[in-house]
Amino acid sequence: MKERKTISLSSVYSNLKMKAEGVKSKHKSENSIQFSYTGKPKLDLGDLDDSYDNKGYVNGNKVTVKASILLKKLRENNPDYKFTGSGNHTYTVSGLVDKSADYSKLVNHVDSEKKKEDSKIVYSTSITKLGDLQKVYVGRDTYSDGNKYEAILVYTNSDSDSDEKALYCKLDGLTFKNGKLQGADNYRITSDGDVDDMLQLK
Repeated sequence: MKERKTISLSSVYSNLKMKAEGVKSKHKSENSIQFSYTGKPKLDLGDLDDSYDNKGYVNGNKVTVKASILLKKLRENNPDYKFTGSGNHTYTVSGLVDKSADYSKLVNHVDSEKKKEDSKIVYSTSITKLGDLQKVYVGRDTYSDGNKYEAILVYTNSDSDSDEKALYCKLDGLTFKNGKLQGADNYRITSDGDVDDMLQLK
């Protein structure tokens, strides 16, 4: 019988990467932790991510991978190898969308759309005009594949004939790169916006 190769926990840690994705909303966590192993042989981490998800992380938080948990996952999912060692390993959360996120590209996008429409945007059966930008919110886009976001920009309503005090410009399918929210799959104006579970940037 062929003896199983022994892999030390320290060598696993040296090739174990952690990535945080999402935002930290006001009322609930909308972020996740993902682990990947970049070493050889290729190891299956099983559902290691599940042990660290839904904790409500913010940038700067510490995430400690416990040796007992990691060893259990490795042994369950890699029966051809023996795993030895002890000690925990700590990572620092970074890369989440937080209050410092730059949303200027979103505002520029809306401004360019306003110019195309000569500052008039068709909403429902009336013509309404976007006034001054009041607030900006961002959250996870739960209807998109991958790590996408949605934003709601709140404007005053400049149409004196309308009863609506504010207009909500919704942008879906956004990405977050180098500290900036950018891109939009959809763009629409509505008279109401549900921002309860979103992070306010402005």
